[in-house]
Amino acid sequence: MSNKYFQLAQEFYPYTKSDASQAILIGPSLKDHTCEPECQDCQWYNWGLSFMDRELKGEFNEFNI
Repeated sequence: MSNKYFQLAQEFYPYTKSDASQAILIGPSLKDHTCEPECQDCQWYNWGLSFMDRELKGEFNEFNI
């Protein structure tokens, strides 16, 4: 990754991590919730879980400052 793009990714990483944390904090939809295909709330929550899982596996270690 070029230095310019790395710096940009590093700048936005804390905001992305915060957004993922907020999605997880809000939590999954209620048990009786149905959405077709998936509503934006469900997609946001699932994305937050996916992002944090990737972070735990060390994918973003170079951005942690």
